[in-house]
Amino acid sequence: MKGEPASGRLPQACWALWGKTRQGSAAGDETHALIHHMVEVAAVAGGLWDCVVAPAVRSDVCAWVGLAGGETRRLVEWLAALHDIGKASPAFQAKYPPAIAALQAAGLPVELQGSQTTPHGAISQHVLTHELPRLLGAPLPVARRLAAIIGGHHGIWLANPPDIKGWELGGEPWDGVRRALIDALTGLFAPRLRCHWPASEVECNALLVVVAGLITMADWIGSMVECFPCRCGPSDLAEYLEGARAKAREVLRVVMPGGLPAPSGEGLFGRLFPSFAPNSMQQAAIELSSRLVGPALVLIEAPTGCGKTEAALYLAECLRARGEGPGTYVAMPTMTTSNQMHDRVSAALSAAYPGLQWRPLLVHGQAMWRAPAPEVETEADGATDADPMAWFLPRKRSLLAPYGVGTVDQALLSVLAASHFYLRLYGLARKTVVFDEVHAYDTYMSAVFERLLAWLHALGSSVVILSATLPAGTRRRLLDAFGPPAIRMADDGVSYPAIRWKSAGREGVVPLPGGDRREVRLSWLARDAVVDDLRAALCEGGCAAVICNTVGRAQATYLALKDAGLVPRDELYLFHARYPHAWREEIERRVLDRFGKGRRRGAHERAILVATQVVEQSLDLDFDYMLSDLAPVDLLIQRAGRLHRHARGVDQRPPRLREPALTIVRAAPEDLLRVADDGPMYEPYVLLRTLLALEGRQSLTTPDDTALLIDAVYNDKEPDLSSRPEMVEALQRARAAMECSERKAVAEATQRLVADPAGRYFVGGQGVALYDDDPTVHRSLQALTRLADPSVQVVCVERSGNGLWPVAGGGPWRVSGQLDDAIARALAESSVTVTHRGALPALLNQPPPASWKRHPFLRYCRLAVFADGVCALPGSRYTLRLSRELGLQVTKEVP
Repeated sequence: MKGEPASGRLPQACWALWGKTRQGSAAGDETHALIHHMVEVAAVAGGLWDCVVAPAVRSDVCAWVGLAGGETRRLVEWLAALHDIGKASPAFQAKYPPAIAALQAAGLPVELQGSQTTPHGAISQHVLTHELPRLLGAPLPVARRLAAIIGGHHGIWLANPPDIKGWELGGEPWDGVRRALIDALTGLFAPRLRCHWPASEVECNALLVVVAGLITMADWIGSMVECFPCRCGPSDLAEYLEGARAKAREVLRVVMPGGLPAPSGEGLFGRLFPSFAPNSMQQAAIELSSRLVGPALVLIEAPTGCGKTEAALYLAECLRARGEGPGTYVAMPTMTTSNQMHDRVSAALSAAYPGLQWRPLLVHGQAMWRAPAPEVETEADGATDADPMAWFLPRKRSLLAPYGVGTVDQALLSVLAASHFYLRLYGLARKTVVFDEVHAYDTYMSAVFERLLAWLHALGSSVVILSATLPAGTRRRLLDAFGPPAIRMADDGVSYPAIRWKSAGREGVVPLPGGDRREVRLSWLARDAVVDDLRAALCEGGCAAVICNTVGRAQATYLALKDAGLVPRDELYLFHARYPHAWREEIERRVLDRFGKGRRRGAHERAILVATQVVEQSLDLDFDYMLSDLAPVDLLIQRAGRLHRHARGVDQRPPRLREPALTIVRAAPEDLLRVADDGPMYEPYVLLRTLLALEGRQSLTTPDDTALLIDAVYNDKEPDLSSRPEMVEALQRARAAMECSERKAVAEATQRLVADPAGRYFVGGQGVALYDDDPTVHRSLQALTRLADPSVQVVCVERSGNGLWPVAGGGPWRVSGQLDDAIARALAESSVTVTHRGALPALLNQPPPASWKRHPFLRYCRLAVFADGVCALPGSRYTLRLSRELGLQVTKEVP
């Protein structure tokens, strides 16, 4: 490249080293020279730096190393080029036996002493641990950490290089070759090596995350044979670098979507949401936006249905523009809520930026089923119809997409010691991350979330947190987790609703108008009186919801209502998480159509939805009347937000139900202490405190009562039980159990978390990577984002004749047959999550079909073959029953 020094001539032995192979091509086996691959990966890193890395991230890296933009670019390219220096070793080169003769002829001896050798990344770390200190002006600890993250580009960082056997390194001839490669690359890229390095642990660790993320991303793209075809034999490295840079720019134009235009604040809300004007809460967010400087945290607490999502998306766009960030990630509590939010965010961006060529990436465990498989074609190959986001579809890459909507789990994985955790963190650097429904996080998730907030601040990211309600202690912990303590602008005497913020070392609160006061009539009901209560409530018509805490109770309640015939058969709906995915999405659409905002209904219509917590969060549903199992008070308030949610005239609600009413199904204290087998059961202590807080109340008024009730349930003071002496023992037992489980949850999270951004031992704490998708490994080795019961994905197929038919359609399919993309997706869409403690061992004990083991959709799934809807589990007393009506049932056979 003009202005850059060319490399010296490489010794002939260096050209005998291969970096990748392409076996079985039309021309026979092909090899690609190692130095060519190293140069190509560096060229991709430079292309990413120029065209993909956000200006704010580039500015951060330049500041951390004390170099100008061009100098920093060359340094990043050089570090990326060194990533595969470990391949210049007999341990790696012997993996392709046809190359051995040429190596030995070049004076590089290769001893074959076993097939199990040290991975080349670990050898890279070993070599660079010795070489970088002589080359860099960095302190020794920084040089060693750089060696670790460069060598760990396949996902696992080691604190120290492993003990590598002498024959794996090869002795002096190989040492000379490796040194020649390093010197050639140093001459080619001419990095300024004697530069400033961060003294702050936070800045140093943030730098390591960004550099590691860039190198891994560049290696993935630079390793695509279809884009960088095999070439061996000597070449002029300066000319080869020119060609590699041109090719990298071409490839990146295809695999990376163009960014969003920089938005302007004036009129931005109207462009995002052209169909309505901002309400008072949204207007407060608009006025606050001008005071925020990233990294900033905004916490919006307001009732359900008041437009928090729109305020969050507006703030995200403002912060993206002000901070020159790469984009936004919207983190939702479940896949169902992610699917819904994805449509809403896509609509807002399309409205604000007409002509946008891509939609935000959907990011969760089943998102790949909804998009074509990743495909790359360069301009030289011709036009492509591939999804512009296709390269990001594999889960380890998903957070690299400029704009994504998905589950919070994908963000939480970035601070769990799983393989490539740093890549996920890099994907969030300088973005604005929106977390919705935070009140649903339990103790374990909250501990992981707080560590994530610390890292987001360190990486210059901004955060918007949405919640209907939060206990005061939780709110304080979230604010404190995001960066160092800040100066409070005023005493926080505001309780609810409010917007709290933290930015540029300051912290403040914006009180919100109370908005519409909603009074919900409260009553209590015995468990066996549900049918009679609904018969009376709907005698003049109306749409009712029955919210159950477990799938088993929802199924039993549905059957009881079906037998009672309170509503027409096609107006009784059952919705829970134990349907195969394709069926569940179909039910979700029907539920949204029947009870959503766009449906006009007559006052005398009757319809009932029986559901679990799947309708509790983010689904825009509206009911005239609700029955709910006892749940924590904040979740009851959330559920009550689905009552009279939409403005409807008197002609759309029956006279008896023109005021919202919530009836809580009463449970005895001893029943609350029982753990359910088939789904979530809330902390008994919180349920008992909720029972005490709500008993005797005739109504619930929001937002007036919200903060009062939250405090009554979650404060540390013991309630007055002078009038309820029979509950003393139950409450004491429940509190002791909760405190024990909370200690265990925090300990479990601590064991899995990467170090705090200020930690000296951030690099190397992840010597053994946790598994983020394999349910068969021991629980202690799983990268759990939620401390839930173990689970497994079960693919449901129906035997008919001589074939097996996926319940989602497609087929027939043979266990011994090959998988094409269509049948793989049909099988994946036929899967359902099973958590039942009795059925789980029998499911996990059976291996998946052989053809599934290497398939990204199916490799950890298990197969259940149904005959007439029944599947007996071998070696177990449990039977699976599957029907369109009820979903999956787990029954225990009586001997």
